[in-house]
Amino acid sequence: MLDLLVLRERLRAFYAKYELFITPFLKFAVTFAAFLFINSHAGYVEKFKSPLIYIAASIICCILPYGVISVLLAGYMVFNIFNVSMDMALIMTVFIMCMGFLYYGFKPGDSFLLIVTPLAFVLRVPYMVPILVGLGGGIISIVPVSFGILVYYMLVFVKNNIGSIANLSNVDILKKYTMLFNGLFADKTMFLMMIAFAVCIIIVYIIKNLSITYAWGVAIVCGIIAQLLVVFMGDFVYGIVVPLTTLLGGMAISAVCAAVYNFFIFAVDYSHIEYTQFEDDEYYYYVKAVPKIVVAQPDTRIQKFSSGKALMQKYRNFPPARLTERLGHGCLIKKRIKRIHKRLIKKDL
Repeated sequence: MLDLLVLRERLRAFYAKYELFITPFLKFAVTFAAFLFINSHAGYVEKFKSPLIYIAASIICCILPYGVISVLLAGYMVFNIFNVSMDMALIMTVFIMCMGFLYYGFKPGDSFLLIVTPLAFVLRVPYMVPILVGLGGGIISIVPVSFGILVYYMLVFVKNNIGSIANLSNVDILKKYTMLFNGLFADKTMFLMMIAFAVCIIIVYIIKNLSITYAWGVAIVCGIIAQLLVVFMGDFVYGIVVPLTTLLGGMAISAVCAAVYNFFIFAVDYSHIEYTQFEDDEYYYYVKAVPKIVVAQPDTRIQKFSSGKALMQKYRNFPPARLTERLGHGCLIKKRIKRIHKRLIKKDL
């Protein structure tokens, strides 16, 4: 355990020292992965399929905030779909604009969730998102997470039905838009994920703020159980099938990631809890103090000792009196000075 705590402090110090480089690199990685995801589900413009273009765009996005990056990715997605179906691109534009207005009205500080949530679905670890958001964010973060889920399932719908969408040009406009709307919102799994994630975020956020022992650990366990219950209820009541292996595997990975996040962000020692109380003119205060687990990094210093040969070369022209002043007055040092001086005299003769 002590080694892990030392490693945590070293990683924190490393991040604090190189934050100027680590943060842009993370933005580059997230943006590049997002471009690959959009290209795999809606990459219909051949000119923009080159990895060099994605790399160049990701490098530019390194210096931009996540809000601007989200707008650029949304524009790239709509542009690709526009080359296949103008009607579908128009519908997605309207939805993205509505999401933007609602998002910036509620929680404009969590722009990265709009990008990270669809990527978590691609990586088969979506259940990790609500647990980490509940631990590190707030209840309002449900808004960008839900929008991220909507973006993912919209792209999945486009990918699976691109042939049918492209052949709707000769259909009556009212019937065409009705079919597109029904197709987008016919996936019950999308709404099930939104409900499961929202319930998980609320439960985790409430429990981790309670004044109980191991609040964060209890919040993680309850969040996982809540997601499982919602998914199983969706399966039993509405027949929404979620692969069991994917569900359990994703939950296990989510639990591990949440435990690692807890260790790095909220490592406290519940065995040394202290209680105190005081008052002022208006209130009585009852305080529960839980100390953080902090371990100082070991300070390792390497001291080099010069050999006799090196000392001879260094103090070759020094008389014994000055050598004594330079090296000290101990008995052993005096003997060594005399021995070095005699060897130097013999060597000169």
